[in-house]
Amino acid sequence: MEFQRQLIEKLRNSISPKINLAEELADFLDISADSAYRRLRCETAFTIDEAIAISDHYNLPDLMGGSLNAKTVSFRMNPLSNDENSFSDYLRVLFTDIQWIRQKDNAIINYAAEDIPIFYHFFFPSLARFKMMYWNKSILGNELFRNLTFEDIKLPSTWQEEIPHLQKIYLETNANEIWHLDSIKSTLKQIEFYCKAQYFQSKESVIDILDQLDNLVDWVKKMADTGKRFNVKTNQQLESEINYYISDVMIGTNSVLINNTENSAAYISYNTFNFIQTQNHDFNESTQKWMNQLKAQSTLISKVSEAKRNVFISSLRSQINKLRMSLNP
Repeated sequence: MEFQRQLIEKLRNSISPKINLAEELADFLDISADSAYRRLRCETAFTIDEAIAISDHYNLPDLMGGSLNAKTVSFRMNPLSNDENSFSDYLRVLFTDIQWIRQKDNAIINYAAEDIPIFYHFFFPSLARFKMMYWNKSILGNELFRNLTFEDIKLPSTWQEEIPHLQKIYLETNANEIWHLDSIKSTLKQIEFYCKAQYFQSKESVIDILDQLDNLVDWVKKMADTGKRFNVKTNQQLESEINYYISDVMIGTNSVLINNTENSAAYISYNTFNFIQTQNHDFNESTQKWMNQLKAQSTLISKVSEAKRNVFISSLRSQINKLRMSLNP
């Protein structure tokens, strides 16, 4: 029953203490309250199907995999695909994972940004539309996007419903973000390629995206100046904190670690924009050490190092303006 005791302990730590665990399990597994209590007291064993269902539903680590082989790590996938519900599911997982980590004290998002962190796109509709076109057209090979240009793309119907919740919870969570001078480069390269491939009907559409990138950089500067989150939609400064670090070495991958005083989850990007997630303790501890080392080799620019901050912001603006100027040879 050691596995079951570990599973129950992880389950208790993953849900709000206000929730009656027995009632929660009874409802989820469709069993009686008495059967749920027997399982929680380890008088009755979970079936394999029940254990897997609980682990998947509550995002618990694979305890069997971790105990059998310390070098084996189990990951959960959250892939975007051509399925019409894929985008909504993708957003919902991002929201529920941040909501989960915020149930305990000292919740924080640590983000090593090889590219612009994905959350930033959700505040700028034209930039988000471009990324959606790029992901579907160039990465997923979605046949529905084959003959479409940027102007033909519409944000999913779930956008208005899902995005505001994700924006709010993201901005309310403290964060450490490690950027590089090239963190914006891949997005600019994508825009440049789509210009050459004539996937825009008008130059004005490209200018609009670049203007929103400029607004994004202005937003980063505002938050770096104060070390506080700022809601660019409502023009309000928040109490949540954000620390920007500028790395002098290439980051190499988009990597995220969310944690609080008791739990953590690591996210590793793959296939450009998809990610895999694990709550494996050893892996997450290793990821934390890697991020700490990366921060040690970086410069903190939130509220301090004004000269370095200004150089960084100026470099981002210069890269955007260079592409803008190339549109007017």
